[in-house]
Amino acid sequence: MPPSTVYGVALGEGNADRENKARQAGAEWYRIIVSWSQIEPNQPVGGIHTYNWSAYDDLIRGLRQWGLHPLIELRSISPWARAVGWEDVDCGLMSPGGLKGYSEFLTALVERSDGDGVGDMEGSPIVRYWEIGNEPDSMNTSGTHYGLCYGNHPDEYVELLARSWDAAHGADPEAQVVFGGLAYENCCDFNSDPLDQVTGPDFFDNVLNYIKNNPRSGGKKYFDVMNIHAYLWFVDWAGYDPPDVRMKYQIVRDKLANCACGLEGVPLMSTEGGRRSDGPNIFGQPPSLKRQSRYVPVLFVGSLAADLKAAFWYAMMDYDGKGYGLLTAANEPKPAYWAYKTLTEEMEGCTYQRELTTADTSSEDIEGHVFEGTSGKEKWVVYLPPHKEGEGITIRQMDFPFSRVRRVEHEKYRGVSGTPIAGAVKEIADGDPDDLGPAGDSKVTLQITLDPIYVEDISGVAGVGVVDADHSEQGDGATGIVSYE
Repeated sequence: MPPSTVYGVALGEGNADRENKARQAGAEWYRIIVSWSQIEPNQPVGGIHTYNWSAYDDLIRGLRQWGLHPLIELRSISPWARAVGWEDVDCGLMSPGGLKGYSEFLTALVERSDGDGVGDMEGSPIVRYWEIGNEPDSMNTSGTHYGLCYGNHPDEYVELLARSWDAAHGADPEAQVVFGGLAYENCCDFNSDPLDQVTGPDFFDNVLNYIKNNPRSGGKKYFDVMNIHAYLWFVDWAGYDPPDVRMKYQIVRDKLANCACGLEGVPLMSTEGGRRSDGPNIFGQPPSLKRQSRYVPVLFVGSLAADLKAAFWYAMMDYDGKGYGLLTAANEPKPAYWAYKTLTEEMEGCTYQRELTTADTSSEDIEGHVFEGTSGKEKWVVYLPPHKEGEGITIRQMDFPFSRVRRVEHEKYRGVSGTPIAGAVKEIADGDPDDLGPAGDSKVTLQITLDPIYVEDISGVAGVGVVDADHSEQGDGATGIVSYE
């Protein structure tokens, strides 16, 4: 799996149209759920397991057909493996025999997916990343639960991680065991103050404590990649200051670095993040397709700035009447889908450099990040953060220290088929009508709004793009690929 990419989507597996659209939008990772109880519903007989791999094999082969790298989230404990008191739920603790069966199941699953030619599924497609449950800090076991239900059992979760690490690495030395994405403030009444889920004693602190007091020997680990979920509305609800999911990432990184348990430097990813196009309100603003679309580059550029190994938009499509998706429930692209495609195209080959300061923006209201583009010149991504709308701040003006720029709106395409939007891509030089500053100052001054823009330095570069009379870039309407000399 490419280590330098961060663009993924979650949920929506088993549908070729969705998977194809994910790849066309530039996604490289695809997070999917694999259910143990579906693959092995019945208890082994005489130590012999009976697995039904057909649905799993079809799923992985389908994803690899589109060039998507699967990240597997394991959930749903088989009925025969559940501990006493947990018989009626498919999450939570396992019996001793169930734990043994789990290890053997995971060993077989990873062996089937390691591409070494031994015990592989047909075609030997490779899976490397294995997420152990979902939101393990959840304590909910009734109705719709979050996936693992270990909120009251942090020690047992760590032991499950150790067992998972041994099984996965025993089958495939290159396997990567991923901590189940933590919910934190979106989770199940740990106490009345949601911020205490992050900053005070909680499930994760107890996990780190257990690891500190029970170090593994012989090069063994508990997990390879840390993972946390990051939704904008919970940042708002919990009252983060600043109201940015990157605060959550940093808190987790600090805890890993300071726990004295050998976890400093562990890579971080986020297997869920996003913003719905329907309720709830965020920062006092009602939901909308536009606000969801704006948040796509904000989330992913922030993930690049935070040096995440991977970030996943949740979800690929709307479901259960909820507007999480880049696609509608009928698989039609929403504006957020085109924002995602614009993001992956504009960020391709770019290397993160730094966050803009007020010295760069001349305004504390503007947020932005600097990348080095494929040409070696800088590309800036600039916007007013979402919470500024709630403060009544929707427009600012900013000087860019370049005599000529290529400015790209956060959506280059629209509609079901992705028609290029006229004027979404423009080349603007010092003194042009679109330059809001004085001519001759060797700068380009642009309006900054809640809609993110990509601004690339093309000073002194000839033949950048093909521009019509409206200054809109002409590209391949089917793929959104634009050629440059």
